Amino acid sequence: MNTSLFVCWFLWTAAVWAALQLIDGRIIKSERPSVLLAVSALRFLAATAIAYLIMAVNNSFSWNCGYPLGALYIALMAAAAADTLRCVIKILFRSGMGKRSVFVLRCVLTAALLAWGTLNMQNVSPVTHTYISEKIGQEHIFVFIADLHYGSVQTKETVEDALEDIRELGVDFIVLGGDITDEFTSYDEMVEIWRMLGESGIPTYYVYGNHDRQENAYLRGGASFSPKELEETILSAGITVLRDEWVYALEDVVLVGREDVSSEERLPLEELPPRPEDACVIWIDHTPYQEEEIASSGADLQLSGHSHAGQLFPLRTLYRLGVRYIWGDYDTRGAHVYVTSGFGGWYIPFRTEKTYCYDVITLKPSQP
Repeated sequence: MNTSLFVCWFLWTAAVWAALQLIDGRIIKSERPSVLLAVSALRFLAATAIAYLIMAVNNSFSWNCGYPLGALYIALMAAAAADTLRCVIKILFRSGMGKRSVFVLRCVLTAALLAWGTLNMQNVSPVTHTYISEKIGQEHIFVFIADLHYGSVQTKETVEDALEDIRELGVDFIVLGGDITDEFTSYDEMVEIWRMLGESGIPTYYVYGNHDRQENAYLRGGASFSPKELEETILSAGITVLRDEWVYALEDVVLVGREDVSSEERLPLEELPPRPEDACVIWIDHTPYQEEEIASSGADLQLSGHSHAGQLFPLRTLYRLGVRYIWGDYDTRGAHVYVTSGFGGWYIPFRTEKTYCYDVITLKPSQP
């Protein structure tokens, strides 16, 4: 993300926050704890609905108004926290806060939330995992990266720093789990990110996500590059694309890369080409929601992303009500699934859920 977009983000937040204070001053005048708690709950519910609209609803309104909607989410969450604190103070000390104190409290909470969530988007750190396999003869280490969303929210400096750290780890290979780009990535940014990834000097394998090919770019005025240009750029960077294909990453490790579930070209499970049975099979699928397929895949480990662990609080909890695999490790009918929180995020440069990461995965043999 360039500097002008960061400035735009902060200005939108300041403008929406000021508008909300003006409206509050005219409508909400009661200091009763019951009223404050009710208003706080309504603000929280409204902020949750806005978060869902930004993150999960595909329409031209949410895709073109992400920054003001994100700013409103921040303003409402901060105001809800302020109203709750006012209620606590009222109950404990039996006295209310003056208008100036309320103004300062909301200002401080909004600024703190804005700063924390924006910095959290650029805070990408390694997360380590160890998995045991009886099918490998020696220890292997690789890195899994998904949901980078380069150009729309993630900066070049953040990516460069992470790639330098990854090179120093001496990993065997890198797996890219989709959504490296999205509908807000320009052509130049698309070329830039694949050049950086290709220059890592580490064998790299990639599967498509639901945003990479800018299939929904019509919602924001059109695509910046074609699927053909994208694939040619990836291949020219020396990166292996897996579309319902498998490949030996190492002599005892097989990667099976799935075409994204949003693509009409995705093959049914029974039509995938046969693969070796004596190697550790790592299944790579951008979305982790195909539970029956996961259980039937026969994979030793599935790696997925897509959900960003919710990105905006409290979406991770909300998503769990309808979808099982959101973030973390899962076991289901003999299949092990890991869903990463991702390297970047969707649309707005802001995150209030789990910190972004790249995953350093160690495969160890069952016998030392």
